[in-house]
Amino acid sequence: MKKTLFFVILFAVGAAIYFLQLPSAVEPVVDTVATQHGLPWQIELRDGSSRVFGITLGVSTLADATTVINRDFELAILAKHKQVGALEIFYRDFMAGQLQGKLILVVDVDDALLTSLIDGAASGEMLDNGTKKFQLAEQQLASVQQLLIRSITFAPTARLDREMIEQRFGVAPFTEAANESVNHYLYPELGLDILIDDNGKDLLEYVAPKKFGLP
Repeated sequence: MKKTLFFVILFAVGAAIYFLQLPSAVEPVVDTVATQHGLPWQIELRDGSSRVFGITLGVSTLADATTVINRDFELAILAKHKQVGALEIFYRDFMAGQLQGKLILVVDVDDALLTSLIDGAASGEMLDNGTKKFQLAEQQLASVQQLLIRSITFAPTARLDREMIEQRFGVAPFTEAANESVNHYLYPELGLDILIDDNGKDLLEYVAPKKFGLP
């Protein structure tokens, strides 16, 4: 199979590695809103988009998302070397039913606005992995509230395996081995890439199906 084109997903995950490495709280609060809106495999399709965890990709705004998931979050721009970066909402301890994990929402921001936000950021720091992290200034927060959510990454605490995936999502139409320890299970009709990393974090990565494609 040819190399898969994941559109925004791989970029988002690359920038989000810092957040995924952060420790979880000792006693996470059960997220009743996430429970109400369903589990990772409960994906509602609508007009080329998809709804998961109460968020409709490409339709729900930053303000909508933080209202639906009504708990503490971190909002920051993460930029790897020679990349513009991504504006991300991070939930350290997210509960989807009884599944605990980390949740990252990537906000859809064009490069010009992102550069402007970085220029006016309240603070910036270089992280150990070489990623730059920028915290927005107070006056910038209002300007991003109506921006749309582009993608979602859920990193469950529980490990995944092929059998578990196929029980919940069915047999993946496409699979791809990135290397000896990382495998992708691809569901284009759901806009879903499930990444199993034997040496790292397992991830469920969602984009609107119309934004997911194969070469």
